[in-house]
Amino acid sequence: MADTVRFFATPFKRGMHYGFFGGKAYMLTPSYLAKYGQISLSRQLTYMKVLLDLEKRYGREIPDCEFVISTTDTPNQNPVLPESDEQQAKGRTLLEQQQAQDERRQQPRSPRAAKAAARSHHALTHPFGKPGVPNGTFPVLRACKSAPFPDILIPSHDFYLLRYDTTVLRAAGNLTAAGELAPWDRRNPAAYGRYDLRVARSRHARDRTTYRYGTGDMRICSGTGETRCFVRRHLWGITEKANRSLVDIGHVPAASDHHLTDLHTARHLALALVREELLGGGGRGTRPSHGAAEHASGGKGGGSIYNGGGDSGGTSGQAAAASAPGVSVLGSVDGDAATAEEAHQAYLLGVKHSAGWAEGEDEVAGAGSYAPGEVERLRTAPHLPAYLRAAAQHKLLVHVDGAGCSSALERLLPMGGVVLREESGYFGYYHQAMQPRQHYLPWWRRDPEDLYAEAAWASQHPDAAQAIAAAGAAFARGMLGSQGRACYWLAVLKRLAAAFTYQPKLSDFPRALPLARYRDEQVLRMRPGPGQRPLFGQPFEP
Repeated sequence: MADTVRFFATPFKRGMHYGFFGGKAYMLTPSYLAKYGQISLSRQLTYMKVLLDLEKRYGREIPDCEFVISTTDTPNQNPVLPESDEQQAKGRTLLEQQQAQDERRQQPRSPRAAKAAARSHHALTHPFGKPGVPNGTFPVLRACKSAPFPDILIPSHDFYLLRYDTTVLRAAGNLTAAGELAPWDRRNPAAYGRYDLRVARSRHARDRTTYRYGTGDMRICSGTGETRCFVRRHLWGITEKANRSLVDIGHVPAASDHHLTDLHTARHLALALVREELLGGGGRGTRPSHGAAEHASGGKGGGSIYNGGGDSGGTSGQAAAASAPGVSVLGSVDGDAATAEEAHQAYLLGVKHSAGWAEGEDEVAGAGSYAPGEVERLRTAPHLPAYLRAAAQHKLLVHVDGAGCSSALERLLPMGGVVLREESGYFGYYHQAMQPRQHYLPWWRRDPEDLYAEAAWASQHPDAAQAIAAAGAAFARGMLGSQGRACYWLAVLKRLAAAFTYQPKLSDFPRALPLARYRDEQVLRMRPGPGQRPLFGQPFEP
């Protein structure tokens, strides 16, 4: 474990060293935070909150253990490749090979041999070096991997940053119960997807499971060792001139690194409610309709399902948005910050009136249009972001991974359409619990033209496709909620602790700090750089 901490609990590997002792979460090896990127720190802060929630939920049920969490999009160990015929003939297991190499390393060497051994050891631990043993045996927790990597899978940070239970599961359930999501027979049959199509896939040079071929076995991977595959760009090229009634794939650039998170925040969804009044012609003093109030973000605005961005195609508010000149796909007015601020102030006035903060608020424009407590109820109610409401108008929802795993899959499953999942070679903690053609339709096993074949199959077998859509939605509701993720965390930590050949002790880490103290005194006090957001106040839902 000491090697795991030394190699992976570093800013370069975007990892941090955590542990549980006596049911309490600790930062065991505090790192120099200034060398971590802001996105990496934001994700680590999310996992800190997750561990503190586990501490609150389970306490002493959590066994004493230590581990490293890495937030890279793709694995940064070397893969454990199948043993050669010579190794299999010798009958040595991976652990025996590791022990033999440790023994050789401890033998006396000449200075020249020691230098050569050091270079060899560096090659074993470097993320893009020559694969070998013992590399690939380090217990690193991460959200995404491929089959050759031994990393331990955990839920993605996006479950928590995007407030998955509220803004996806509960919101979709409420819309379905209210009959506001289009029934199956009224949905658009085109295979729908919106992505930032400039994102390139990252892969290890020796990992053949993640290598991608384009149409006609075209080579779409480049770089040293072909470690970058332009999967989405190739898909864009072959679908750009396709019949939109069959495949509707569009490019939507991400506005910022935080854009997808912004679309799921309470403030953004509250602004969407008031913008619906302002841009829909009602004005600040007009009370919103019941449907708009219940599901506030469903008219304007939109975004890439996969990497932020905006697209309003297919949403119910598209016509209303088009009637207001200058309305952007992000749900605000282009170049008019005053209008967005006016919407926010209108919302705040409604909250103040409903909470009874001041008697004079009745005279403020727009404040008297809300019944007491109504705005606060609307503010905390689950809302479905507009880009997901656009996706929910289609029968077929196309999933394509990004640099590594895409969190789009768990957001598309509850939308009631058949998810066409790319067989990229990468998978998350729950992916292998789903069955192809039971919970989703697989495509791009080797050729992206699979997309057309699967779309044709779904159109020819509507009953089977509808059953797959229902099974996928039921899987998301039953397995991917807050309680299911917490139970998975507990099971992982118990199995990890049982696998240790030693008993971790808190006294072995003199620099350890309670995780809540480390978060409050060091992480949240990090001063953001130019153009960066402070970490304090970022959204989170366990």
